[in-house]
Amino acid sequence: MLSSVIVNGIVVGCIYALVAVGFTMIYNATETVNFAVGESLMVGAYLLLTFNKFLGWSYPLALLTTLAIAGLIGFVVFDRLISRPLMTASLLSRVIALLGLASVMKGTVRLIWGADAIHMSSPFSTKPILIGPVEISQQEMAIVIVTFSVIGLLYLFFQHTKIGMAMRATSQNRRAASLMGISVTGVFAAAWIIGTMLSALGGVFLGPLLLVDPDMGSIAFKSFTAVVLGGFGSLPGAVVGGILLGVVENLAGGYIRSDLQIAVTFILLIAVLAIKPTGLLGKPLAKRV
Repeated sequence: MLSSVIVNGIVVGCIYALVAVGFTMIYNATETVNFAVGESLMVGAYLLLTFNKFLGWSYPLALLTTLAIAGLIGFVVFDRLISRPLMTASLLSRVIALLGLASVMKGTVRLIWGADAIHMSSPFSTKPILIGPVEISQQEMAIVIVTFSVIGLLYLFFQHTKIGMAMRATSQNRRAASLMGISVTGVFAAAWIIGTMLSALGGVFLGPLLLVDPDMGSIAFKSFTAVVLGGFGSLPGAVVGGILLGVVENLAGGYIRSDLQIAVTFILLIAVLAIKPTGLLGKPLAKRV
């Protein structure tokens, strides 16, 4: 029982972590809190559903097309239409613009696909596999393996590619990065593209676990909680916070009461922030005056 609850928590936590990493990347690069991240997740689920179920495309082709379109949405809609014109605006203005965009995206999905929930099938078997005392399905294994593979690729991307190092430099000091010849606007675009693709991938994974509907993006609020728990602006913290949140949430549902899951996760968040206000892996910001 305990092992199954922990495994389920890790699986759900991996989805939270994917969305949280994308959220953190966008914040580090643009200093924008993306309150439309849930709608990116939702659109990713609907796109895969359309290509794979309605059009009958193979799952790999449908997945690659979904991620490509998600990246295009990140560049055209989030970066070009919302983020870049408002970069000199106040944080409140950017937040309001993204909240408005979230409503537009949700309304557009309702117009195209309707408001009814739709079942999304998984290409992987849900039959449990015994690994020692642990039961895990192929679908759950795929979620965990893909999540850690993506995180590993992102680590290599940030450490060994020019655009990755440019993104790290920009997140540390945007003005200094610009003076060193780094295209800050290019970094912004890359952050929105990758962040939106990660959110869409989270929606692809979440779809078979839940029903796909226009309100499924509300679960991204838990990814925001994971970001704060792990340390705002910390990519490793986003991963740790997401997985820890998923495990604690499932333990609370399995051993206390399912309707107290949200309460328990917020108690955990408050306890961590009371001990370490910057989050588990966050670092205090220091400004020279």
